[in-house]
Amino acid sequence: MFPITSETYGTGSLAETGFSILNAIKLENRRDFVIMIEQQFNFELLNNNPLAAKESLRARALVVQHLKKLNFSNVYLVDNLEQMLEVSIVLWKSCSIKNEIKNFSITSK
Repeated sequence: MFPITSETYGTGSLAETGFSILNAIKLENRRDFVIMIEQQFNFELLNNNPLAAKESLRARALVVQHLKKLNFSNVYLVDNLEQMLEVSIVLWKSCSIKNEIKNFSITSK
């Protein structure tokens, strides 16, 4: 899970998110990724450094655009932390079911 909230400029986090996802997908496409990138800022951050805020907003939009364009089946882009929680719970349940099936097929041989 990669949450990038409005509480930080997140420039480094945005770069790490893209790098981590692409490398992990190359190595093993069985991993799932849930990404949340808020597209606005805490008002205080916006006033503290308008240039950093502008660059961060640009980077956030670019990362979201690229993720949508790539359209990986194991990358889930959500809008808020509540959705991130919901998706993670469903993914966990899905993984649990897959493990049950895997264990069943191993024990029945």
